[in-house]
Amino acid sequence: MRYVVLAASMLVAVGVSEIVLRAAVRSLPVPLLIYLNGDLKDRVPGTWLRLRQALPALSIRQEDRDVGWTYKPAQTFTGVNEDGEPYSRMSSAEGFFTPDVPPATTPQLVTIGASFLATYYVKRPIQDVLRDELRTPVYSLAAGQWGPESYRAAYEKFAGRRRHDLVIVFSVAPDMSNVVNWRTWKAESASRPFMTWMQESDAANAALINRHDSWADSHLVLWNLIRFGVSSRAAASSGTVEHFPGNPPYDLQLSAGQEFLAHDPDFFEPGGEFYPAMQAYFESLHQLKAAIEERHARLVLVWTPLKERVYVPLLPAARQAAYVSNRTHDLSGFERVIGRFAAQEGIDFFDLTIPLAEHARRGEKLYFTVDGHWNSHGHEVAGAAVASSIRMLAPHPPAPASVEPPLYFRKGAVAIARAVEPSTMAWHSAIVRPAATTWRVEGRAESQFSYLALWPEQAVTEPQWLVATGVIRRGGLSLGLQRDGKWLMQQVLPRGRFDVALSVTPGKYVVAVANASPADASLDAEAEFSSLGWAPLR
Repeated sequence: MRYVVLAASMLVAVGVSEIVLRAAVRSLPVPLLIYLNGDLKDRVPGTWLRLRQALPALSIRQEDRDVGWTYKPAQTFTGVNEDGEPYSRMSSAEGFFTPDVPPATTPQLVTIGASFLATYYVKRPIQDVLRDELRTPVYSLAAGQWGPESYRAAYEKFAGRRRHDLVIVFSVAPDMSNVVNWRTWKAESASRPFMTWMQESDAANAALINRHDSWADSHLVLWNLIRFGVSSRAAASSGTVEHFPGNPPYDLQLSAGQEFLAHDPDFFEPGGEFYPAMQAYFESLHQLKAAIEERHARLVLVWTPLKERVYVPLLPAARQAAYVSNRTHDLSGFERVIGRFAAQEGIDFFDLTIPLAEHARRGEKLYFTVDGHWNSHGHEVAGAAVASSIRMLAPHPPAPASVEPPLYFRKGAVAIARAVEPSTMAWHSAIVRPAATTWRVEGRAESQFSYLALWPEQAVTEPQWLVATGVIRRGGLSLGLQRDGKWLMQQVLPRGRFDVALSVTPGKYVVAVANASPADASLDAEAEFSSLGWAPLR
């Protein structure tokens, strides 16, 4: 009887604790709210709103149905940055930190970018430097975590009718993942605005939230609290402080794991594992260029390096080894392939890596110690370099050039010329159900990355697209090519409707589809392929 009473008392205590935690959700620590399982956050009223109000990066934003978000309009932002400099900056009526809002008929320069262009807490942001250096009004559109899809939407919505000849787009490494996020959001046909989707999605919080799929993880705040208390992820370090010689010496917090630190340049090229994200980025920039040219203006693409790209090469060899894990120690993968894209498209391209690295070698601190963005001096140096490149622009954009090897990306719809038929599968899992022209996946996969379908090896004699369309309702899948049982190219398909095209160079390949369930998630899968086949690249 005592054991029964004890068990009942524990159940009552757990139940009461759960009720109290749910009732007090607005008072729970923000790190715990971030960690809560996504399903649980959806079931606990006020969680997402509390996070949006509590997190500085979100609390100053306002949803915008076209561009994702802007900053809250006509707000004054004051404070002291981490270098001890006071700042006071007011957002425009449209929600941007722009030095000018000239009349639409006034000749002006348009700048577009993400967080580097929206760093309002420095003495003179780069758009102000450009305005003063070029003696031209600058209308600036930028918000943290924007990508090229937001760049294009913002340009068309806010700047398209303004009188301008040049549009300077500041691109940065996170642009690739932000394009993929935007496309994934679109594919899901979500009713949630993009800002809300980013806040609530695993894509935005994958390193912090509890992604386990058990009943307790999805339903019990108390269980999440216990897991949070013992989770190593909750106390994960965001970087290592390195010391640099200068006058005076200075510190920078640097992070390992950046794509260009971990992979050689061919990782970003066609056939490389990262190229599907680069392809989406190129397609988005191609559409942005077309929108700018439609308004008789000219695109200038500026590459903005992260501080690891500029400062890791200055570390002693022993310290560099803590960050650089690729084979060649060549960190130029991003700017090299983007420079080739600009040449192929006929776009003026300016790589800030070179001038920033020169100043860094002189012992100058260009970025905040902890914050990943330029400090006040970095904005001055970058602004002067960009202004100089603008003054030296040729009268007309460069002609598109042939680059080798060429970069492949879709400039419009592609049509399958040779189908990969379900009836020709060499093998398929028990949960695959082939039909005449389509095939479905329905059931529980054997493991997180188990194979679902394989086709016989076939020769590709000229560059081709491997095109796939369909929908994923549950679980996750990946599509790719293999040789001798090893993956040569693999892309995880987005949840919801997908329309992907992988660029494939000549060779012999096995087309393969595999399960790709998120870590700690259910192995249940439900998907349908409406088409799969080869299309000519040119």
